[in-house]
Amino acid sequence: MGSKHDQVAYYDTEDKVLLKVALSDVVSYLNKTLTRDEMTSTVGKISIGSRNNSQSATTKKDSSNVLTMDEVYPESGKLDPNLDAKAMVYYGINNPNANPEWAALKSSMGSLYSFLAAPNMQSGEMYKPDKETPDGLYATTKSYEPDDGSNLPLQEQENNYEFMYYSEIHPGGSGPSSAVLTVHLPEVVNFINAAGGKSVLKSVHIRTALDN
Repeated sequence: MGSKHDQVAYYDTEDKVLLKVALSDVVSYLNKTLTRDEMTSTVGKISIGSRNNSQSATTKKDSSNVLTMDEVYPESGKLDPNLDAKAMVYYGINNPNANPEWAALKSSMGSLYSFLAAPNMQSGEMYKPDKETPDGLYATTKSYEPDDGSNLPLQEQENNYEFMYYSEIHPGGSGPSSAVLTVHLPEVVNFINAAGGKSVLKSVHIRTALDN
């Protein structure tokens, strides 16, 4: 779409626009995320055809597995509390630019523990393997609303919603925090849908202090 066919729009089964992104961003994301063989294999699994009742029913069934920005964005009115933290963590662990502390959680996705590093300092949410003692450098994330927040249309708010990924020293420890990786909500949602949609989030289990 676009006057120069340089934009991509994603729709739900009722033709509601879920997301609009530049075609160059889609290409860049695919090149960073998939090898040539993986890309060829993925393309081979995609079929495009005209709509009929049978295809429409299949599409609606499959669409239930598609993660939307509304389900992750706190101000959408459709936030799914069972998905938002899992989506943030899944991306932090599996993205190609994950730092060592985030990448190290990959084998522990099914048993993670979250805790605030320093609640009185507006610090980020920390994650660690469930059985470890919080006394070192831990994978940490924060999220930020757009500066002009509620003054923007909802879709722009969602497009500008930021996640920051880094590693931070737990209070009582010492040493420098890691560099910060900042991404926007569309990149996180697209990454998860490319990996398999909501179903991949079933591999993430997060326990908090309230679960004790």
